[in-house]
Amino acid sequence: MNSKLVIGLALVVVLVLSGCTSSSSSSANTSNPPNSPSSSGAAIKTYSAGEPFTIGDLTFTLNGIDEADALGSEYAGETTEGMYYIVEFTVLNNGSSEKSLLPTSDFSFVSDKGQTFKPDLGLSVYASMSGYDMFAAIEKLPPGIPKTGSIVFEMPKEITGKIKVRPDSFGQEVYVKLGS
Repeated sequence: MNSKLVIGLALVVVLVLSGCTSSSSSSANTSNPPNSPSSSGAAIKTYSAGEPFTIGDLTFTLNGIDEADALGSEYAGETTEGMYYIVEFTVLNNGSSEKSLLPTSDFSFVSDKGQTFKPDLGLSVYASMSGYDMFAAIEKLPPGIPKTGSIVFEMPKEITGKIKVRPDSFGQEVYVKLGS
């Protein structure tokens, strides 16, 4: 009977963890909109594109954003009725050991209307075919070596909002405002 309990608990843990890294395209999120206090009561910091910021041992810089309504090559690709936003970051590990970056859980886009969008790793192949250097599903970050890569969001045209960066699911989150 104990083995059934252990298997049941393991299944619950797997389901909870898989829910934390869901790659769903969008979902409503109104619990912590940008510029509101976090659950700890501290104000959430907001940076501008090109402005480096550090979370733990990692320093991030949002280098730029491209927009496209199609990704891929003449042989294979994807199109959207909305827009693909290809967001390029440089990440530097300032720590003493290798870290991992998980784009589908470490980044999201929060619209001014409170909608949350996650990067779509499935589109990374087509973005690579379009000439973009993409972050891997699990990007290894050795100490002292900057890594530059992109992530892709599929969202409505002319959406406004901020990129949320939170490399530790239970840690500090930072927002990067887009545009001027």
